[in-house]
Amino acid sequence: GYELDSLKVLDKNGKELALTDKGDGRFTFIMPAGRVEVKAAFTEEAKISPFRDVPTDAYYYEAVKWAQKKGITGGIGDGLFGPNQPCTRAQIVTFLWRAAGAPVVNYAMDLTDVPSDAYYAEAVRWALSQGITTGTADGRFAPDATCTRAQGMTFLFRASKASADGQRHHQRHNKLHLQPRQRLHESADRDVPVAAVRGEVIAIYVKWTPLTAKAVKGVPFNL
Repeated sequence: GYELDSLKVLDKNGKELALTDKGDGRFTFIMPAGRVEVKAAFTEEAKISPFRDVPTDAYYYEAVKWAQKKGITGGIGDGLFGPNQPCTRAQIVTFLWRAAGAPVVNYAMDLTDVPSDAYYAEAVRWALSQGITTGTADGRFAPDATCTRAQGMTFLFRASKASADGQRHHQRHNKLHLQPRQRLHESADRDVPVAAVRGEVIAIYVKWTPLTAKAVKGVPFNL
């Protein structure tokens, strides 16, 4: 993976503007009069696995590292992740729920095999409210059943669609998403749209794309 090495925003005269680090690759600055230039450079980050059984050269390393950092998974205990263990339906839905920010929803849940105090109860409630699952035909969810690849892909597809539908109306024209070219230290230079107003707080989301790890733990990654 790669991490941000430097980020600069210059006004039309080449003067560097003050940036506010909002965390997780997000920065803001006050829009001056005229256009601005954004310069970003990236470096390769040191590979340190969060789990003893996840080698740094494994195809799923980046996905697992991302999931652990985001609080989507804490592994199975004793510093292990269990990459070759199967996942249950409860686990998969819980991963998706946490990836969505663990939202709390007010939704009636009458599935007979989902106790209200189960660790996955709120995740299933959320999944039902978003149409990600409807449970099984007999009014159950089957939380302990193995989640097949077909089921996991369907959950992921529906969760992705629900997320896209929910976020579309929040998008604003003055948000700049940098997608630096795939070469170490190469800069990504972009201009803020002309529609930006002087004095307005402009948001920048800096990320290295594309992500290449492939594992169900990564949720946004491809299986």
